[in-house]
Amino acid sequence: MNMIKSNPFQTQVIKHLLIIIGVFLLVFGSVIFFFPQERAISEIEFQLTDGLDSMIFCAIGLILILVNLLYYRMIKKVSLSQSQIIIHEKEEDRAYKWTEVEELGRVRFFTPSIYKVRMKSSGERVFFVSESSFGKYTKIDSPFVSFVIDSSEMGKEIKRIKSQYRI
Repeated sequence: MNMIKSNPFQTQVIKHLLIIIGVFLLVFGSVIFFFPQERAISEIEFQLTDGLDSMIFCAIGLILILVNLLYYRMIKKVSLSQSQIIIHEKEEDRAYKWTEVEELGRVRFFTPSIYKVRMKSSGERVFFVSESSFGKYTKIDSPFVSFVIDSSEMGKEIKRIKSQYRI
């Protein structure tokens, strides 16, 4: 039985990216509050940053941190084969047959490809990335929306599984 594993590096990056950006924005907002910076209004006019600028950066940082806290536990490493999906936890691995899966699909507009799975019994949602670290997807950008086409082995296997099990 050939298992395809999700990329562990990309899983960790996606798991921690929003909190890193959020902390950076909080720190940056605090720095410009206590040490105002000059910003260019035009080629000859400059203005110091004010408390509103600081509050905007801190608010965006807090929102990113809160979103990360909501989805942090749902992003996991998985392995999948034609007959089952294994969700890797720190304590133990949980294996599910494809008949126990209620929903399997891709989260649109993200590069690298992020997939979501929802279990029938518990309603648990799990997000995971494809196995490829780079170069196995195609991104088509237009002015209003971008499309990501996953051509990795995991993407092909997920398409086969969805059609076979009618998920």
